[in-house]
Amino acid sequence: MRNPTLFYCLIAFILIASLISTNSQSIEEFEKSSANDSTCFTEEIENNSCEFYKKCLNYHFQCDVEKGYPLGFAYHYCSSFTKYSIKYSEPIQKWVKDVKVFLKRSLLGYYKESINNNNYDCNGLKKLAFDSHPKCYFDSGICQLIIGKTLE
Repeated sequence: MRNPTLFYCLIAFILIASLISTNSQSIEEFEKSSANDSTCFTEEIENNSCEFYKKCLNYHFQCDVEKGYPLGFAYHYCSSFTKYSIKYSEPIQKWVKDVKVFLKRSLLGYYKESINNNNYDCNGLKKLAFDSHPKCYFDSGICQLIIGKTLE
């Protein structure tokens, strides 16, 4: 293999993703909540919460609850990562927090544009979000996290 570091990063990502349990929350818990756009543009992006997906994105986009990106994927996995990251070391907890903020920031421009144009495209949101994931994981330090752990 030409780039063992990339290989280890990929393995690390798969291992971290496998730590996430299935979502046991009911669909009723994902009822639409009111969005306060000023907090959606600031506080909900920068905090360590997953509420941005529920209170902001889902409120406006109203994608399918089970298959749509805001609730079916983002809120589900964000909540799971948050719940299980506390069992791990401080560097892993920091990485999870950094990833959560980075992913929310990556959607902010599209979110604002959708509100301004009153055009809510769930498929466009999903594509943009998934396209941002690899860069987010790497820029948030997944490789350094894993390489650091393997060198200890």
